[in-house]
Amino acid sequence: MDLGILHWIQDTVTHPYLIQLFRIITSLGNGGFVWIVMAIVLILKKRRKEAVFLLLTLVLTSLFVNGVLKHLVMRTRPFVTDPTLIPRIAPPSSTSFPSGHSATSLCCSAFLYLSEKNVLGKLAVITGILIALSRLVLLVHYPTDVVAGAVTGIVIGGLMYVLMKKYEKTSV
Repeated sequence: MDLGILHWIQDTVTHPYLIQLFRIITSLGNGGFVWIVMAIVLILKKRRKEAVFLLLTLVLTSLFVNGVLKHLVMRTRPFVTDPTLIPRIAPPSSTSFPSGHSATSLCCSAFLYLSEKNVLGKLAVITGILIALSRLVLLVHYPTDVVAGAVTGIVIGGLMYVLMKKYEKTSV
């Protein structure tokens, strides 16, 4: 089913401008760029505690958990399994499961949505979802990689929000 969905995407999403848009969207997730920008916004808004949790705890935890899962599962990329799938960006060399872009993006967006509940939180969710979807449109992950990364990220983001709230109560 995973490969069938990817073939449908490859055959259906073909407009060069749309593909270029998703290349730009996926690049926002490279190195946590968009989440660093959002952390800077939080610092400017005098929300330093949230910025620290976003930059240090969320990104590092998501990257660590994702790295462990990638090492344990060792799933090859879809374009390696099926050479008729042509990736629309430079082929990543790491393993496929789970999607790191999806995990980190949904981790950060879930945390921001829970902690901000304003335009920034809503923008974070939209950005996180688009970054996760970009990994499918660009044909570098199986749908199950993206779903697993998203679920992992949402769980981590939610847990870190709860930890931040507990920290707030103990530090008062």
